[in-house]
Amino acid sequence: VEDDGRNYVAATMNGNMNNVYVHYYVDELCAWHCMPDKYVSWSCSDGANGRGNTQTICIECVMGGTTGNDNIKAKDNAARLAAYILFQNKLTINDLYTHTYWINMVKGKTSGSRDELCCIAPAGQKTCPYYIIPTWTAFKQLVSTYLDALNKAAQELYRVRKSWADAKSQIGAFTNLDSAKEMANYNKG
Repeated sequence: VEDDGRNYVAATMNGNMNNVYVHYYVDELCAWHCMPDKYVSWSCSDGANGRGNTQTICIECVMGGTTGNDNIKAKDNAARLAAYILFQNKLTINDLYTHTYWINMVKGKTSGSRDELCCIAPAGQKTCPYYIIPTWTAFKQLVSTYLDALNKAAQELYRVRKSWADAKSQIGAFTNLDSAKEMANYNKG
């Protein structure tokens, strides 16, 4: 099975992508984490000090079109990864951007809604992510659905701590109340 994401990672690491670096490539098979999230990426086209490059985590979704099972699955995997990254960083759907948004910021274009700035590239500039932007609203909704599920699951944990006042003393977290009680009783004696 050909793994497009892996091929992009290899091309990046071999220097075949010039100065473009991203945090993640995702395709229909999996996601590849290319560099630590705290590192600056060079993919948002907003320069060395641009907020897109310096303050966001970049995901490149490897797609060859908008139809076909591989492309649909790649987009779904990108939505899942975006939701997970938002969840891990305690962010909301309003913290999801496209590269096109950052291009608009560099060009000084600020009129229009945020979604318009995410989707309409200035003349002569790339539209990125090319295959996701035509369905940006639906993609954001999909990310939001996955993010809501992660947030709900996190709230439904039964936590066991040595001292309830000290969150760092947590020794377990369970989705099943009986399992949490069992651990709590085990640690009493």
